[in-house]
Amino acid sequence: MTIEWVFLDVGGILFSDASYFTSLYEAIAAAEPSVERAAYDARFDALRAAQSEPFTEALVTAFVADASLHARVRADADERWELRGYSEAELYPEVPAVVRALAARYAVACITNHFSWVRDRARDAGFADLIRVWAISDELGVSKPDPAIFSAALREAGAAPDRVVMVGDRLDRDVAPAKALGMRTVWVLRNEAPDEPTPEQLVVPDATVRSLDELPEIVDRF
Repeated sequence: MTIEWVFLDVGGILFSDASYFTSLYEAIAAAEPSVERAAYDARFDALRAAQSEPFTEALVTAFVADASLHARVRADADERWELRGYSEAELYPEVPAVVRALAARYAVACITNHFSWVRDRARDAGFADLIRVWAISDELGVSKPDPAIFSAALREAGAAPDRVVMVGDRLDRDVAPAKALGMRTVWVLRNEAPDEPTPEQLVVPDATVRSLDELPEIVDRF
């Protein structure tokens, strides 16, 4: 089938999530001052390798013993992150040109477990006008990997799953649920993806890349 749409995750695909995970560490350390960054980073790398748990919940649970504080820690992280997240420094350098190249041949959408302000960051980066559909968890009340957020994007796009390529950095939250709905999938090996995926992980997506520079050619081949 001819590909008509490219659905992009935002964190890890368009912008680095580094400032979010720094914000989360700061929020955890404010609640549990004994937590060292090295331990936090080691747990984060283990989560990247496994690709099977929600990172935020797993990190907060691992380091904040009092469960009654978990919601407050997550909210604190979100507040810290909104002040610094997805700045120009976190925009992957190839993104504007690649999004323009994709938009010249396909319709482009974004599916993200984020807040509405992500649109503003895309506008600041100069490519928001190229995104035809936004499926944002904070607005829809549902998050990846729930199939409902993918279905919402498909409905708004008026697209059949077999005419869509989903591009993300999470095997469990982007690639697997999109593939289950019948989309083609591309796994981007950066940000929350492991540095060295296992052979078992590599057979899940239809293609893998380490930079979006490779993406237009791969989508054209689908």
